[in-house]
Amino acid sequence: MAYIENALIDSSVTNARFTISWAGSNLNLTLKKPEGGIIDPDAAEADANVNYTSASSYEFYIVKSPMPGEWELMIFGIELSPTASAALKNLAGKDNLTEEEKAELANLRSIALQLRLYLLRI
Repeated sequence: MAYIENALIDSSVTNARFTISWAGSNLNLTLKKPEGGIIDPDAAEADANVNYTSASSYEFYIVKSPMPGEWELMIFGIELSPTASAALKNLAGKDNLTEEEKAELANLRSIALQLRLYLLRI
């Protein structure tokens, strides 16, 4: 299951940084370029214009000269806390979230906001 956010990159962006961090779960971030190409850790290793860094509680990509257009950021839950898993499942439209699930959903929305805020013009 993936949580997807979009980020619009314009032609003035010389470097873009896409970051996620979340304690208590193991997440992976994959990028989809405007023309459909995928950037994951393996693709980043093979591309001199992409730097990928990860640690136990975060990961990020820095993309040099990113293609202008709409980028898709796909967050995959590898190991999720039970409430995070339930919150992700309920993103499909259910309104019967517990207070704990609502808090986890707020964390997911915070991640989406972080992704947009880390889009840097350098």
